[in-house]
Amino acid sequence: MRQHTPPWAAGSGNIPGLDGLRAISILIVMASHLITDRIPGGLGVYVFFVISGFLIAHLMFSEAEKTGRVSLRKFYLRRALRLYPALIVYVLVTTLYCVAVGFAISGTDVASALLYFANYHKSQPFGIIWSLSVEEHFYILFPSLVVLLRANAKAVAVAALLVCLGCLALRLAVGSLEPQLAAAGDFYNHTQYRLDSIAFGVLIAAVYRTSGGHALLRPLSHPLCGIVALLTVLACLIFRDPYFRETIRYSLLGLSIAVILVGVLFRPTAPTRLLDSAPLVWIGKLSYSLYLWHYFVKFGFVTLFPETSVVVYAPLLTALSFAFAAASYYWLERPMQALRKALNPADPKVAETRSATVIDGLAAPSRMSEAPARSTEAAA
Repeated sequence: MRQHTPPWAAGSGNIPGLDGLRAISILIVMASHLITDRIPGGLGVYVFFVISGFLIAHLMFSEAEKTGRVSLRKFYLRRALRLYPALIVYVLVTTLYCVAVGFAISGTDVASALLYFANYHKSQPFGIIWSLSVEEHFYILFPSLVVLLRANAKAVAVAALLVCLGCLALRLAVGSLEPQLAAAGDFYNHTQYRLDSIAFGVLIAAVYRTSGGHALLRPLSHPLCGIVALLTVLACLIFRDPYFRETIRYSLLGLSIAVILVGVLFRPTAPTRLLDSAPLVWIGKLSYSLYLWHYFVKFGFVTLFPETSVVVYAPLLTALSFAFAAASYYWLERPMQALRKALNPADPKVAETRSATVIDGLAAPSRMSEAPARSTEAAA
């Protein structure tokens, strides 16, 4: 099976299809917020969770293979450079806007966004940060687990599987004993019930690196498996039983999205190649910024024009969201990508060259108009 090893397995370079998946996911989220909540925005977030789990685990395994170790310091620094610049600007702009229009906002609201506990502290201006909070809680624990397990793929796979099963068991048990918690949205927002959303992605990356893992995953990339997975997702969206939706549904969605991701990773079919079309790739690059700024645009519109339907102005709000996101990506996030690349495990000479590129890139901001670099690390 090794002759079928995909190019991305080496740990560097772009992974085909992932930007397109991100694009579809963020468009689902935006449509849910700007058109109708009947569109399942949570599904788009779930795809982000699974992709993120796969990418982070994949990069950590690659680092361990190249250097013999995983640097926690560099991991957290790369995460901070990836997320915090755009987040800080978003929080600052939102806070200033709230003060300007007289919308009540507290220091706890701001702290919930910057310190990632927004999924436990419900705040209207920063409600969108709930999913980032779940992710960061996972990544507080996961890298240390990988180090503790010495980046042993089989051990990490077992741990990820236990998380998937444990979260399901917890939702089933608490859902039976305290059904009001599920009704209040706790199962949707709170980390302890959603860790499996990211663990499904980790499971793919870990299984792939086990002995025989490629042979195990590749059959799941068959188009028939993808069709079954899509039908399962559809069934989960249609079936409205509250207990099912807050317990078993999350596990079925995670498993189905994982199977779809395996199909994208291992079988470059026509639908997968469509995900690499230029428009989808571009939107996928902007997905993090779009996630933040489309929420600010909607929040601003609703507070200024509370009696006006958002749907009527959806095209305008979408255009504004893309404008904010593009400014954030090209003027803020891409310069930070250069710093993150310099922190990647590499030959000392390569690292030296990368550091020089960082300094040169920061001195020449006009280069931001060039085509975006398509790298695995930039997307994680």
